[in-house]
Amino acid sequence: MSIWNKVLIGFIFVASVVFFYMALRTLKTHQHWRVKVQNHEKKLKEVQQQNVQLVEADGEDENVPMGIRQLRLELHKLLIDRGRVWYGCTPGQADPQTGAVAVTTDLPDPHRITPKTALYIFEETEIDQTNPAQSGRYLGEFKVTDVADKQVQLAPAMKLDDEELRRLAASAGTWTLYEKMPADNHLVFADADEAKLEKLLPKDCLAEYVNDGQMISVEEARQLGLEGKVVAVDEDGRVVHVDENGNVVQIGSIDENGEVTYEDQEGNQVEVATLAQQEIDSGTGKYIRPLHDYDIMLKEYHLQRSVMADRIESSQRDRDKMFAARDDAETQRKFREKELAEVKVELAEAIQQRRAATDYRDSLQRELDARRQEIVQLIAANRQIVGEITRIQLEAARRIDERTRRMAQSAVPGN
Repeated sequence: MSIWNKVLIGFIFVASVVFFYMALRTLKTHQHWRVKVQNHEKKLKEVQQQNVQLVEADGEDENVPMGIRQLRLELHKLLIDRGRVWYGCTPGQADPQTGAVAVTTDLPDPHRITPKTALYIFEETEIDQTNPAQSGRYLGEFKVTDVADKQVQLAPAMKLDDEELRRLAASAGTWTLYEKMPADNHLVFADADEAKLEKLLPKDCLAEYVNDGQMISVEEARQLGLEGKVVAVDEDGRVVHVDENGNVVQIGSIDENGEVTYEDQEGNQVEVATLAQQEIDSGTGKYIRPLHDYDIMLKEYHLQRSVMADRIESSQRDRDKMFAARDDAETQRKFREKELAEVKVELAEAIQQRRAATDYRDSLQRELDARRQEIVQLIAANRQIVGEITRIQLEAARRIDERTRRMAQSAVPGN
């Protein structure tokens, strides 16, 4: 065998070893990826099963959550009662005269708000009982007047008074827009303890929410001044219901969704709409607070507020008129007092003048009396003088007559 054959055989051997090694590596690689594929296929099946479970789970087992379809159904149920909601809306500057305002909303996109839609607006500020003026508040019912992309033009559904306009203009932060006024129900505060309720609710209605669904005696409810009712419960703590005739009915069954069916004493199913909770007049039972229609309440309060505002405005006008009348009366009083003081001065002068005139009149009267006395005396004297003159004249006349006769007698011849 030649050297070249030996070299060729050596190369073939080396190539065979390399080929054998590569074949082993290839086999190992195939085995590794086969295991990987099997694991991924197993995991994929598990994920697919989980997806199916998440979508299709019926929630019959308490440890298994409801599936997406059931959750979506429950969500639709909630949306039917609640309506659509838009969170995080940014308001523009409100018109200080009318309250019209533009609101920008980013989510959802598109927002699907249409003109003439009624929206209830709430501030998103956290509630602070220590400073209610800075807490989130209900701003009112508005109607959509125009829509442009992400911006919505709103106008108040009812005329706002000055206080509401100032509150709207001073609103800071973002708003929440509700298509329907949030409805009251017993589950809203069911898990809230008293400390949390104290932060959320006014003190005058706190007792209703704290005791809602709790066991309480009728006497305690009366002492606390609770509205609503205390109803009877069975030995399991479930509320006792009665039919339209006042007969107590029993629970027939409870399905996986918690829906309860009732049966009468004869085992016939009773319509839930005809049932009522059995209210008790004494003893202990479960307290059920009354549910409030916030839309009606707020509109009624707005009406009462408008009436009170009108009354206050009318009272203020009457008060202003009274104050003006009082000021005018005060001015008149001061004028009359001044006039009275002047009249008193004039009266004092008149009295003084009257006294002077009286004194002067008395002096004149005395002088007049004296003159009258003098006149009387003068008349008497004149009468004496006249009498004396008359006597003298008569005596003179007599003497003249005598002389005349004597002269006549002496002149006659023959005498």
